Amino acid sequence: MSKLAVIRLVAAVALLSAAISAILAAGFASPAAASPAGWSSGTLIDPIAEELTSVSCPTASFCIAVDYSGNAFTYNGNSWSSHSIGTGDKLLSVSCPTASFCAAVDFSGDAFTYNGSSWSSQSIDAGNILESVSCPTASFCAAVDYDGNVFTYNGSSWSSPDRIDAGYNLYSVSCPSASFCAAGDNNGNVLTYNSGSWSSPRSIDAGGGGLLSVSCPSASSCAAVDGKGNVLTYNGSSWSSPDSIDASGGGLNSVSCPTASFCTAMDSNGNVLTYSSLLAISTTTITSVTANPVVSQPVSIGVNATWPNTYSGSSWSSKSIDAGNILQSVSCPTASFCAAVDMSGNALTYSNSLTPSGQVTVSDGARSCEATLSGSNGTATGTCSITEQAASNYSITASYPGDANFVSSVTSAPTSLTVGKATSTTALGLSATKVTYGKEGAAQLSVTVSPQYSGSTPTGTVTVKQSTTTLCTFTLPGAGSCTLSATELPAGTYGLVATYGGSTNFGASTSAQESLTVAKATSKTTLRLSAANVTYGHEQAEHLSVTVSPQYSGLRPAGTVRVKQSTTTLCVITLKSAKGSCKLSAKRLKAGTYRLVATYRGRPDFKSSTSAKKKLTVVK
Repeated sequence: MSKLAVIRLVAAVALLSAAISAILAAGFASPAAASPAGWSSGTLIDPIAEELTSVSCPTASFCIAVDYSGNAFTYNGNSWSSHSIGTGDKLLSVSCPTASFCAAVDFSGDAFTYNGSSWSSQSIDAGNILESVSCPTASFCAAVDYDGNVFTYNGSSWSSPDRIDAGYNLYSVSCPSASFCAAGDNNGNVLTYNSGSWSSPRSIDAGGGGLLSVSCPSASSCAAVDGKGNVLTYNGSSWSSPDSIDASGGGLNSVSCPTASFCTAMDSNGNVLTYSSLLAISTTTITSVTANPVVSQPVSIGVNATWPNTYSGSSWSSKSIDAGNILQSVSCPTASFCAAVDMSGNALTYSNSLTPSGQVTVSDGARSCEATLSGSNGTATGTCSITEQAASNYSITASYPGDANFVSSVTSAPTSLTVGKATSTTALGLSATKVTYGKEGAAQLSVTVSPQYSGSTPTGTVTVKQSTTTLCTFTLPGAGSCTLSATELPAGTYGLVATYGGSTNFGASTSAQESLTVAKATSKTTLRLSAANVTYGHEQAEHLSVTVSPQYSGLRPAGTVRVKQSTTTLCVITLKSAKGSCKLSAKRLKAGTYRLVATYRGRPDFKSSTSAKKKLTVVK
């Protein structure tokens, strides 16, 4: 049974009212059971008249509903209370832009205004039925009647009638602002008001049973519904063709659109229709990602799953929320709250109180983590971490499997994640800080390359150098140490550093300089005489040989050895393979007994040494 059949056939009003009362008495007076997706069960707020005709809610904590017996009912966010407007006639429409101002119209052409505490009345259309009123502000309202007239309110008084739709019954008007309104009539015509003037009637729904309700959140967005279950939408310049969204056959009595992305419509069979499923839709989004992450760093990813109630642009959903009753009017100040009234005296409210629960899976295609959701009022959030093992670009998606109230959803597009190289720290260790030339292998060089974050192992090569001289190179992962050769470095003090060359996943790094001292090796000088006695004038017969032995075998000290008798140098021997020899010259020494010594002066890598004294006698 449509709104058209209920209140618009003037000749049948009394009979129809009696028929409705009889039907309700027969078993349809009780409201439907608790309904899904945020709609409450019907609350009987009008047990006497049982014919609520219109409701208007500027906020979720304030609504006013009116009935067929001239009563008004106020909702404070929790409960309803009733009061009389002061008319015994049938109130057909109410509009409240704020909690301190409302306007209502009735079956006898009277208009009523509410100032937050009391109602006042004015007869503006005697003898006609005022069908609908819309007030975007307390200083502008538009009301339409059953004879094609429109009346405007300026904050203190109503205008005279303006015939804009001669010969037709205007059923509904909606004004999002004082400069734009849209009205629909019983013949499927729509009229628009732009900055002071109304357009001519334009047929958009011939044969649709009349445009019973229109709602415009802005001058560029409207939705209208008709008596045959069709919806038509306006984009600011043109209207769409009728789209059948309600196959129940009850006819759509009311529509409310707080925004261009959300609308709710009611029919005569207790069904609510919205631009999105009241139960099933969830939206999953990635809300945050750790900035500039690197390899092996846990990447914190924040997600949420929400109940958006958004319009897909093409489809409506339908839910039964008031079975057996005629839903007459609906008002939604936001996408998260609506109030509806039926012809059995029941009021129903919708609140976006359901919140997705469970877990959202975050994935890069290879790795994933689970974010446990928590939240309220339709939005749940969670966080989990993914640790990437390679520097690269990743595409992060989030998917929600749904729960008892929500179906699954996935992110509409992946989120790009760039993981950079991790830094590295290279440490060089020496088993000994001082070694001797010829036995430098006693010092083992060990290297450790540590990643910025645990859980990954750097690869590549490490080079240990003294200045520009490479001492050893090794490959990671694997042995992180090396040993110097016996004579790797000359005697001296050196600063050694280890340099990691980096890889695709790790940046290069250099150790702190470690000091290594290579001490000179000791030496031992030996002097030999070919004869202990020589004759004066024939000293050249004496052959002097020297050997310089190193501290460690395998070395060959070089340099010179000076053979002396007291302070007199007898000869200087240049070593070859650590050995050498010389002969005395004739008459070098006078007849007598001498003690000869050989002194090795040393080299950068060897300490000096002096042989034991050898006795030489020169005879006459």
